[in-house]
Amino acid sequence: MLMLLLTSCVTSVSFNIEHPPLVDLRNAKTITVIPFEWSSSNRFSFFAQDVTAALVHAARRGSLSYVDPSALRHTSSLELYKYVDVYITGRIINILSSDNVQTREDRSNRSYNNNPYNRNHSRDGRRGRDGGGHRGRDQADIILTTTRVVTVEIEYTYIRASTNRTIGNFKKSASASAVIEQTRTSHRQSTGYTSISNRYDIMTDTLIASAIRQFSSLMSRELGLWTSTEKKTFKGGTGSERSVLTEAKKMIRQQYYGRAYELYSDTYEHTGSIRAGYNLALLLQFDSKYSEALELLEGLRLNIIESGNRVPAYITKEIHKLTGYVDEYLMLEDYKE
Repeated sequence: MLMLLLTSCVTSVSFNIEHPPLVDLRNAKTITVIPFEWSSSNRFSFFAQDVTAALVHAARRGSLSYVDPSALRHTSSLELYKYVDVYITGRIINILSSDNVQTREDRSNRSYNNNPYNRNHSRDGRRGRDGGGHRGRDQADIILTTTRVVTVEIEYTYIRASTNRTIGNFKKSASASAVIEQTRTSHRQSTGYTSISNRYDIMTDTLIASAIRQFSSLMSRELGLWTSTEKKTFKGGTGSERSVLTEAKKMIRQQYYGRAYELYSDTYEHTGSIRAGYNLALLLQFDSKYSEALELLEGLRLNIIESGNRVPAYITKEIHKLTGYVDEYLMLEDYKE
């Protein structure tokens, strides 16, 4: 899918790039998760099983066959290759909880408070709350709003069993939050309302479980092919090249990419224009010709260095990106065979 993004001053193209998994799973056919609860510290052992379940759910959705680890508990890591190609092992680093408590007064019951008789008397002859439970002049409802945020931090590693070499290591965190309101009736002059963070143990456990479930989706790019959308913005020209590069950008806006390619190519070939060469490389990427684009930019970079000038940062950045694209493209071919 191709999209053309246009503004009055900026000319850009966007295109999708397919990527291999973040973990090199080539030639692997089976995978398992070594349960976190087998080695979890007492501090987090209650939640270790939930983390294991989240990672197992992700592993089962990948392209490799999942191996039940129950029979591997007493198997040495040096022997795991006999049963599985890749295994995941890890730990819970930390579980953090924080509360933000805000208070406000609720004065919605003004009809009673504004009555002169009620401000000075009560049915039982005393100022303040009467026998019927009404509020007096000096009393108000206090609304306490507690926002609780729970964050779970984990670390896990992919290991190729045949060599016991790490092929992927990740530290991740996931958070969940909830808002609770409490109403209290108190003298409006009173102060000192304190955090109620220790009163919601059930809510905290629920939030921890919700955060942990997110780890499953966070692993999708590690286990399977994924796609990103890249946006490339063309450079304008200055001086003598200004009119040509402006015309080329006009051709791109009108989707005459072939004509824009000719303008950039001719300008770069005859003048060595850095911006024309850079824009030409962007069009090559738009046409999925990543190797050609990288070769062009590397040649442009060398010419700049030989002329004694400093290489623009955008050239260096694009070379770095393209090197990654090319390496990933070669890896993709292995996955698709």
